[in-house]
Amino acid sequence: MHPLERYFDHAASTPVDPAVLEAMLPFLQEEAGNAHLVVYSRAEAEFERLLQAALGSDYWMGLSDTAAEGAFTSVTGETVSLTVPPWGAGEPTGGRSENCVQFAGDHLNDLACESQHAALCECELPVTCPPSGEAPAYERLPGPLTFEQALAQCAQRGKRLVQLDSDVEQVRLALDFGAYGFWVDATDTAKEGDWLATTGCRPSLRWAAGTLSDGTEPDGGIVENCAALMFGSLIDYRCDFTLDALCEAP
Repeated sequence: MHPLERYFDHAASTPVDPAVLEAMLPFLQEEAGNAHLVVYSRAEAEFERLLQAALGSDYWMGLSDTAAEGAFTSVTGETVSLTVPPWGAGEPTGGRSENCVQFAGDHLNDLACESQHAALCECELPVTCPPSGEAPAYERLPGPLTFEQALAQCAQRGKRLVQLDSDVEQVRLALDFGAYGFWVDATDTAKEGDWLATTGCRPSLRWAAGTLSDGTEPDGGIVENCAALMFGSLIDYRCDFTLDALCEAP
């Protein structure tokens, strides 16, 4: 191959059907979405309309102009320009007596906040933990350290407890540090079964299957709420038990 030639395959990009590209261009170029209970784009407006049809009733949006008449803000404090979906004919009409917003299938109404309607809730999903680099430098701190102590010891060194950001990293750690048992930054203490790093992101976790237990990890229920790589296998473990710590640059 000539030194100046470059080869690209589908590991870097994937072909898109022309019909899909044409349908998506308005949302890539003109409209934007956001993870709040507010409609920002045509795509989300259509999704809201379908939900309204499925629910069979109108419901509240997370919007209000209680603070300043006519300036509608979201429950997160953002000022919102309401154009998608549009206001109903003549809306908003309630002045100071109607300060909350109802979604009515294909348009918005302002209504008195004390009136009763269905509610539609949403939540922001944790983002995936960012990659730590091509070849991150790890530092193993011999135990005995509890999970909280491992977090603290790494922080004292200006580092963090290792976060698993890919299957590749987990395999690399299993190969390089497979002779040890050490904590990794993942816990479901806040909500059973919802494993997050202490920074709030969602790590990549490939749990052991029948390696150190009779079943598939995690199998500790509400008793074992912290994650550990135990001799190369990812398991859930009691947070007050002691292991080594593996630190990495944040």
